[in-house]
Amino acid sequence: MRLPVFQSIDCTEYSKPSLHEAFLKSGLGSFPLYIYLDLKDKEKVLEALETILDLINEMKVNIKFPYPFYVVTPVVDTYEGLMVINNTSQLPKHFVKRIKRLKNREMALLNKSKLILDRLNNHNLEEDIEKIKARSYQNKELYNLTKEYSFYNSVLEKMRMSNG
Repeated sequence: MRLPVFQSIDCTEYSKPSLHEAFLKSGLGSFPLYIYLDLKDKEKVLEALETILDLINEMKVNIKFPYPFYVVTPVVDTYEGLMVINNTSQLPKHFVKRIKRLKNREMALLNKSKLILDRLNNHNLEEDIEKIKARSYQNKELYNLTKEYSFYNSVLEKMRMSNG
């Protein structure tokens, strides 16, 4: 197994068959990937983004988990359903590494992560993501409540200290 570092998907034509072939060849969903759209016309970029989104939905690949998929284009800032950035320097630094020879222990850990990735692919990710989102909203609400409680506690403590 190769290291999970960002790799570019090489594609010059953004038609559905050529993109599908490029996605299969690159292993979309198994590695962190990005595609650079070198189109200047906004309409053509939007058409390409629509085609990419359709293909991802047909292939049933989650573009955020376990490995991200980004579309790099300076023409469009956002697009619903895809992670769009303006240039490659905005890619998350976690998967941008210099490739070097791995030690035996690192290779064993990489193989272990491959097994876990295979298990994840057999799991219903959409359901788990919904659970994670629901939990995050609960955590944010709890944080806001405890923040307010902590503020009032600190005010009360200051009042007690000033009174004696």
